[in-house]
Amino acid sequence: MPYHNSLRLRILVSFVVAGAVLGPLLTTLLLWATYAIEEHAVTQAASERLREVIAAPQEFALRPLDERSEILVLTNLNVSALPAEMAQLPDGLHEYETRSGTWIMAVDTAAHGRYAVVEDITALEEREQASVIVVALGTTIAMYVALWLGFYMSRRLLAPLTRLSERVASAGPAGAETPLAPDFDDDEVGRLAAALDRYAQRMHAALRREREFSADASHELRTPLAVIQNAAELIEEDTGASEKSRRAAARVRAAAQRMGETVTVLLMLAREDLPSPPDGSPVSVADCVETLLNDERMLSDTGDTTRIRWRCEARPVLDAPRVAIEAIAANLIRNARQHAKAQTIEIILKPDLLLVTDDGVGIPAEDIPRLFERGVRGTGAAGAGFGLGLSLVQRLCSRFGWSLHVDSQTGLRTRVEWRFG
Repeated sequence: MPYHNSLRLRILVSFVVAGAVLGPLLTTLLLWATYAIEEHAVTQAASERLREVIAAPQEFALRPLDERSEILVLTNLNVSALPAEMAQLPDGLHEYETRSGTWIMAVDTAAHGRYAVVEDITALEEREQASVIVVALGTTIAMYVALWLGFYMSRRLLAPLTRLSERVASAGPAGAETPLAPDFDDDEVGRLAAALDRYAQRMHAALRREREFSADASHELRTPLAVIQNAAELIEEDTGASEKSRRAAARVRAAAQRMGETVTVLLMLAREDLPSPPDGSPVSVADCVETLLNDERMLSDTGDTTRIRWRCEARPVLDAPRVAIEAIAANLIRNARQHAKAQTIEIILKPDLLLVTDDGVGIPAEDIPRLFERGVRGTGAAGAGFGLGLSLVQRLCSRFGWSLHVDSQTGLRTRVEWRFG
């Protein structure tokens, strides 16, 4: 499993930090407390013995520190082994350390002379140094043990969560019908599984309602649209109708056809599975664009005199529904005709992209990032509209793995690039 910023890595780091910090810290504190108590006991014993010596020196076997020293020393050590410099120490408790050893010396001056009690604490100091080495080695061992425990415990702790995530990832569209919670214990993971079951049930119900709505909308809309188109065609073919009526009927037929295509695209976006071309063969982008350009409704929508230049440098084919390809191309061309106020629109088809360029009013730079948002139109755009066309185009491109890029200079040109290769 990947460890980058994973929960298992964080658990593992926690174990290692605990082993490397808490263990040695507690050991060090215990050792420090132990040696502090021992040293305090030694100094207290030396101070108490010194008071007894001063009170009754004749009861102890006192020896001078050296021939020239006036200090009488009580010790079980060889006096000659003690450094002569100790005679210069002032009254009080002192820890004197040399290469040959370490001593605690309690010195005090009485009316009848100076006295000292010397205790050898070399063994205590050596134990302290050995303890430091032991703590260092213990830290290394603790880190290895914590690392092993971290691997083992993290795998054990995360096993139910990993199993739950695998179940969720492998669940199909009917996942809501197979509950997760019964397969897990009544703990945090089990409660998470129960929450996922409730969420999946709600999503399954919402998806079922959406599919039912899509089916109903498709059935209820296609029939009246077909009636409108047939009626418009009859008016167009009626020789007794005026030219104005026939043009209006042509526009009605084109609008009904466009609405039918929009319904098809919306239903396609609502479906989880992507439909394939009906005959199983790829669709030619050039054929789709040429069909759109030959369709008189592309001219009847605006009634303007914008020139369209079409240049086909390649004839790529896409494994996608024809209605999706035509919807994208039609929206790009229609947006240029309706909103750009252009004199010339140039359409170029290359092996991997379709370019739609116009010499119109352009789009302000601050509006370009929001062009593909639903319901948003550029402030510089001309003509009527609700900002849905480019939103649908962007959703279609995202659905099929294509990309869309807009580049514009206000007052000069707009260039839209649909890259599908």
